[in-house]
Amino acid sequence: GTRDSEYANYLRRLVWDWLARDLFQPPLILASDGASTSSVVSTTSLPKRCVATFYLSKVLPEIIGVGDVEAVFGDSTAVLKMVAGELRADLLFRARKSVSNFVLDDEDHVLLSPLASPWRPKERRNSNWFPSCLVTRTSLHIMEVVKQACADAATASQDGGEDQVLPETLLSTAIEALEAYRVDIPILHQTAFQGSLKLRCLYHNDCFMLSHVFGNIRSTSRLVSTAMKLRSSGSEVLLEAIADEKQRLYQSIEISSFGDGSLTHYGTPHVRKQCDLELTRMFAHNQEVCRVYAAMLPAGAAGNAIASLCGEFLKALTGSILALAEIAAEACDGLAFLLAGTVANCERLATPDRLREADADAAKGYQTAVKRVQAFQEIL
Repeated sequence: GTRDSEYANYLRRLVWDWLARDLFQPPLILASDGASTSSVVSTTSLPKRCVATFYLSKVLPEIIGVGDVEAVFGDSTAVLKMVAGELRADLLFRARKSVSNFVLDDEDHVLLSPLASPWRPKERRNSNWFPSCLVTRTSLHIMEVVKQACADAATASQDGGEDQVLPETLLSTAIEALEAYRVDIPILHQTAFQGSLKLRCLYHNDCFMLSHVFGNIRSTSRLVSTAMKLRSSGSEVLLEAIADEKQRLYQSIEISSFGDGSLTHYGTPHVRKQCDLELTRMFAHNQEVCRVYAAMLPAGAAGNAIASLCGEFLKALTGSILALAEIAAEACDGLAFLLAGTVANCERLATPDRLREADADAAKGYQTAVKRVQAFQEIL
């Protein structure tokens, strides 16, 4: 009995020393992907080693002829907790490393979503259909991490019997990785994020894609709930970006001839020249914004954003004319011509194809703004 106990203790020390020295070395989370040295376990090989250790805990006692897992590992759940902890550290390190690279200035960092489906009419799109849009490699790395965690969790759940330490930890890690993307990027990259329409569009698309992938996994309500949060955060950021562009539009009008009452004398050559120049400048900015929307966002989101911005532009322009105390008779024809030209310019942005992709409310809002301008033209 005493000798058996001493042997078991000796065996446990050997096994744990081996695990600590050769499988789970402390510096492992500092290793770069693919790194392999004598002192650091590469993050590429770590998951395989963890899985090997998991199965080792089941078969080693039988192989060496001792009673059970406690004889080799001591606490029966210790090895599971160790494996779970190491996998969690590795997966979250990879996720956070990707999050830190979100603003990489590299043409290869932004690409067409690999989930993009062939175009179909709206009535033929199902829940598996995903629109074409640009995403970042950060989101693809996060997706890879979460898929791996979910797959390993499913395997561990089937093979682990009643002990769910490993699958629960892996599932929680998958959720943590998604939350790291959703929450950390707007904070970690706040300055670049708030100053870049392109980055906010990419964040929207990334959230949209990750939500699409993991919102359809029905194995756990926790993961689906996290996917819904991603979609909500992406939509919120895009709406804020659109609101910022509208605010910039009104600020431009306020400090221009359209905001100081000069339109009253639009019939005067120098006033008309100044107003036309300012209007051209404002429209050029809106055109660039719409170009970003169309190039980066899914067609539906781009249609909504373009319809909203163009509708607001027409509304703001009409409002600046309605706010005039009076309009000189010689200015009326010129203002009517200005409004007609502005509608034509907006229609080159809010094309029929884009409006068809937009939500019904967004398209209707733009069309209402156009009709309002046309009615005002007739009055002038």
